[in-house]
Amino acid sequence: ISGPLYYGFSDPITMLAIYALYNDDERKAALAGGRATTSEPSALERVTRELSETLPGVGENVAIAIARTSALGMKINGVDDMRKLALEDETRLTTFLTTNDEIPEATRRWPKWKGVHVPRLLSYLKGESSEEKTWKTGDPPRKKKTRTMRDVDL
Repeated sequence: ISGPLYYGFSDPITMLAIYALYNDDERKAALAGGRATTSEPSALERVTRELSETLPGVGENVAIAIARTSALGMKINGVDDMRKLALEDETRLTTFLTTNDEIPEATRRWPKWKGVHVPRLLSYLKGESSEEKTWKTGDPPRKKKTRTMRDVDL
């Protein structure tokens, strides 16, 4: 287990918690000094991938929060569960996405998350708009400003 070696997690409880994150094949490969072959993804990995790849605007961290939460009153096992929840209890889903601590703080504090992305996501989940119309239009990408030494106050 690399955590105790590289990051200083030397207490037994943390070491056991890290150890529990790996399956038997990964543990054997680590002990042998090799790499485990890709195994079947876990349920959490599968749901996270489905949510982040299917729901535009939902990244991996938000998808993990949705897949792991118990605050929604039901376990989310995929996009169909999200659609069902959006239709049955839009207020609960909106409150979760905009205020719950499980959603990364940087996402919650981003003004466009609450004002643009959550309403569009709910509209998409409820079938009120198509993905192409809702997500592929919007502000054109901004040009990145290149900083020079003149821009820096010394």
